[in-house]
Amino acid sequence: MKPGLWIVLASLVVVSFAPRAGADASLDKYFALRREHHALDLPLSRVKADPQAYQGKVFELRGVLSGTANGSDNNTFLIIECDGGSYVVTTNNTPEISPSSKICLLVRVGERSILSLSDLRLVAFAPYNEVSEREEKALLAEHDRKARLAAKRAQQEANRAKRQAARAAKAPVSTDIVAAYKNAIKSFNHRLSDSEADTIAQSILGFSIKYEVDPRLVVAVILAESHFNPSATSPKGAKGLGQLMPGTAAGLGVSDAYDPVANIAGSIKLIRGHLNRLSGNASWTELTWNHLALALASYNAGAGAVRKYGGVPPYRETQTYIRKVLSIYKKLCGIR
Repeated sequence: MKPGLWIVLASLVVVSFAPRAGADASLDKYFALRREHHALDLPLSRVKADPQAYQGKVFELRGVLSGTANGSDNNTFLIIECDGGSYVVTTNNTPEISPSSKICLLVRVGERSILSLSDLRLVAFAPYNEVSEREEKALLAEHDRKARLAAKRAQQEANRAKRQAARAAKAPVSTDIVAAYKNAIKSFNHRLSDSEADTIAQSILGFSIKYEVDPRLVVAVILAESHFNPSATSPKGAKGLGQLMPGTAAGLGVSDAYDPVANIAGSIKLIRGHLNRLSGNASWTELTWNHLALALASYNAGAGAVRKYGGVPPYRETQTYIRKVLSIYKKLCGIR
């Protein structure tokens, strides 16, 4: 070795390669290790700022091989130019890399890296052009996947809109049906006037058509929530017929939750939103009893609780609520 080379090496950050990984690791192995160690989450600048904090962690270097030199213990020093700096890479398994080649390296921060990156060890390496090509293909594949998913969702939404439009284009709900709902609603709450009961009945039927929800389920939900009391307020602050929480009402565009029409519109929209999320925008005839149970659980306990437990949460109140609403609904449908 030339006498002056040790001086050059001493002024550079020393990076040593772990022999266990081997410099001839395949591209598949390189990507597998990069995912395993979350190497892309550790940019070089962050590691350099506090090397001691990253001891044992793996990050990725991308640079150009500018030279090599032989060291003791059968080690080979690879001089890498990266991000405006020079790094000396030590390995006892000399990889077949031509000078001026651009390469990607996974390196682990060693225990001697305290104030600077003086002890880094190789996990794997791969040619830069091969890594870059695979990354580009992965990005294109992910873009295509998202595009297909967006197209599928758009088609589902278009189909749902068509179904709603077809329903809305039908003749108005007959006066006999409105009267039947009005009488049922008055039987649930005798204090309602004919005008109030009629408004509630018209709203339930109209918005149920708009959002493609069985109005009998809406009746069951409102009966369980407020017993058809437009002024009902729960101890937790839920308001109106559908017992909408203030934040939920605002998110649904309901400015006055005590307004029967606005409350019913928001409540039915909320039910449909839960059903869409849980069933993949399935039409009413495609729904299952499980879809209904999960939607009711989301209505009562929140969608977050259903996601957290992967189904109906283990809350006694929620489980009782689901049984009550479905029992009412089945009775209204004539199902035993």
